[in-house]
Amino acid sequence: QAGTAGRLAMPIICPALWRSGPAHFASALHPTRRLPALALDGGCRSGEAPRPVAPGGAADRGAHLRHAMAARGMVATIGTQSALLTALVSRHLADNDQKALRVRGDTLILFVRAPRLGTVKRRLAAEIGQLAALRFHRAQLSRLIRELGHDRRWRTEIVATPDRPRWPWPLASRPQGPGDLGARMQRALARHRRAVLIGGDIPGVRPADIAAAFRALGHARAVFGPAEDGGYWLVGLGRRRPASPFAAVRWSTPHALADTLANCVPHPVALVRRLRDVDTAADYRAWQGDTAC
Repeated sequence: QAGTAGRLAMPIICPALWRSGPAHFASALHPTRRLPALALDGGCRSGEAPRPVAPGGAADRGAHLRHAMAARGMVATIGTQSALLTALVSRHLADNDQKALRVRGDTLILFVRAPRLGTVKRRLAAEIGQLAALRFHRAQLSRLIRELGHDRRWRTEIVATPDRPRWPWPLASRPQGPGDLGARMQRALARHRRAVLIGGDIPGVRPADIAAAFRALGHARAVFGPAEDGGYWLVGLGRRRPASPFAAVRWSTPHALADTLANCVPHPVALVRRLRDVDTAADYRAWQGDTAC
């Protein structure tokens, strides 16, 4: 509550409307039942704060959201939870305020190599030539920064190798540091409460994929984007995360994702859509065909 002439009173219904993970919502979703005015208003009206009510009164109405759907055997998905929450508060929140509903500190990490001839996409370069591989790498890196780097739903940072590249990164950047791929990824993710990490060679990734990964971290402790070659193009970790997700992973093999998932047991894990990375000439030709279409 604040002030005297324009107090704000947040109703007790709010905690019942939003829980991390699968939740049991209730009869407010019944087609013949209307939400109370207090719930539709978001509880953010001005004026004198409501008086305490007895059990079963207005402050207990949120309990319906848990019990009635459970009685009907219904479970709300993450998307349903998000839609309900937005519907209840949108009357009083401007667009900029609604962005604050995301978890503070969500970070997208672009885990990339500085674009230098002879140092990028070496497997691809061996088949199509170093200059063509460099052009592909530069084009994808520029696209990722343009399409994902300035999205207000998350903060984006570049974590790059080599550690002191002579390259003017347009976003905040840090070095990857020493160690194998797993050690470098774990160090990059460990700095953030919730973070999603992607490489720079996935032409199909879009902002919706990153948003889906962060939504998945609302109920899972790790999220992965499977690649068609058995690896993964995205990894995200939440606050409560597996201790050593990248230990003894057989990198650059069809076992990379399976090894990492085994390290995550017994933590709940989510998967987003499968995409193709570009590591070989066949991958490159398939990408060119998709681009031409």
